[in-house]
Amino acid sequence: MKIKPSKSWSLSIRKGVRDDRTVFSAGGEKIPLLAEQPIRSLGREYTAELSDRQMGRRVQKQLREGLLKINSSQLPGKLKEKTRLVLELMESMDEAVNGAGVTIHTGHKWRAQEEVGQAISRLKHKEVLGRTQVSRAGLGRACGVLV
Repeated sequence: MKIKPSKSWSLSIRKGVRDDRTVFSAGGEKIPLLAEQPIRSLGREYTAELSDRQMGRRVQKQLREGLLKINSSQLPGKLKEKTRLVLELMESMDEAVNGAGVTIHTGHKWRAQEEVGQAISRLKHKEVLGRTQVSRAGLGRACGVLV
């Protein structure tokens, strides 16, 4: 089995402190440092920071952006509130709140929990699928413009 340095990352820690001077290599090619190229996997970003404070700030920013998207959506006021409540319960850091299994009663035809679940599964599927080709423009192009 051959190691691909371009698909690998390195992090050297000496006496509890990150050491960027140590350079790892495989097959004569330098393995990039985690400080140079953070890894994004399964919705989480791994950086060379040794504390989790940065991750907490990132989660708060992501939540704020998500709530702003809900506010700017075309949903009526009551449905926005129900959707926001479902997201807050699902994304809660408190395991008692997260695992309580609270059901939000929204009505007979529209169920906030099902809609949020479907939206999340669509986003996960879109992330797994990646960029696809649209018409004859080619891969990586959107509306005729290279992205």
